Amino acid sequence: MSKIATQYDVATCNSPEELLAMCGLDWEPETQTAIAKCQPNAFGERATRQESKFRAIVNPLTSEVLTFASPRFKPNSHVKQVHDVWGLVTHGNVTPHKVSVWDGGGRIALQFRCNDLEVKIGPKSVISPL
Repeated sequence: MSKIATQYDVATCNSPEELLAMCGLDWEPETQTAIAKCQPNAFGERATRQESKFRAIVNPLTSEVLTFASPRFKPNSHVKQVHDVWGLVTHGNVTPHKVSVWDGGGRIALQFRCNDLEVKIGPKSVISPL
């Protein structure tokens, strides 16, 4: 995972579609069969390519492999996650603030603001660096 995230200020977004488009996350991850790369043997012959037990999770817009996973793994949908959280924006006092994106959408963090929420940080609290 890349250590530096690309951050987007999404405070002006009025819909989940607008937020996803602004961050370039308006796509669904694809699952593709991974192919094992075969090395030449001692005689210089290449073995035939063979399917791996793993699956590649791919960004369909760039064809970039985000990660490799077991066949049972189901990738999360950015679109579904944002729509699920957007109910808090529509029916509550929560506003979108920032979206952080790592590895071309392989990992994301959604940050929201809630003006009515009062949080006190104690001496042993664990604070996220986001």
